[in-house]
Amino acid sequence: THQQRVCSWTPRWRWRQDETFRRSREAMMRAMRVRASASSGRKPTAALTCGRARRGVSSSARSGHQALRRVGGRAAAPASGTGAPTSRSASAATVGDQHDHLALSELTAVGPLDGRYGAKVKDLRGVFSEYGLIKKRVEVEIRWIQHLSRCSDIAEVPQFSAETEAFLDSIVANFSLEDALVVKRTEAVTKHDVKSVEYYVKQRLSERDELAPILEYVHFSCTSEDINNLAHALMLKEGTEKHLLPKMDEIVAQVKQLAVKNAS
Repeated sequence: THQQRVCSWTPRWRWRQDETFRRSREAMMRAMRVRASASSGRKPTAALTCGRARRGVSSSARSGHQALRRVGGRAAAPASGTGAPTSRSASAATVGDQHDHLALSELTAVGPLDGRYGAKVKDLRGVFSEYGLIKKRVEVEIRWIQHLSRCSDIAEVPQFSAETEAFLDSIVANFSLEDALVVKRTEAVTKHDVKSVEYYVKQRLSERDELAPILEYVHFSCTSEDINNLAHALMLKEGTEKHLLPKMDEIVAQVKQLAVKNAS
């Protein structure tokens, strides 16, 4: 209805009315300041001068935006008979190519933990790096298959022999960067980080005849999140117990020494 249309336009109309009133009030105040300055023989105030400058810049900017809209939203390119790139654009392309192949250093590291503070946290690289995450994922998968072998309700996975248990423990204990690279090469094909860990574990278990029949029970009844949240928890546990708490104990011991040394 007509009344609904009027109501829907009321906020916009009211905003325009308020904006018009504000501009009129500012113009009146500027005129009063000019008259006061003229009557006292003083120059216009800095605020008035800045206001004029701002209005000049705004009008120039509006003119520039209008010109850009007329040429399709972008500045017209300089005329060139050959269409060859300028020296500046060519040098920028060269610099961009160099940036794509920068070696890791304190200046090129994405974050300060690998750059400025790299020497301070180097002991944590084996825990909180992607290598550390892959290592913990492998450990979770191995411990899960060991647990299944101890469950009498899972008849398909029989109890492992002592030699097989030792073999599985050695996979966890001796996991290396080379093993992590095997996982990463598999991930390049599968495009799935946890699935590539599963394939790596199956490959290692296939080395032992006793484990060959139960390869399909690797990752049995698990989701990727089951593996990931346990792996992250193990990373935090190792980082806290082996690195953070010992450093905190060292600080406490040093503070105690200082307290005894400087006691009055």
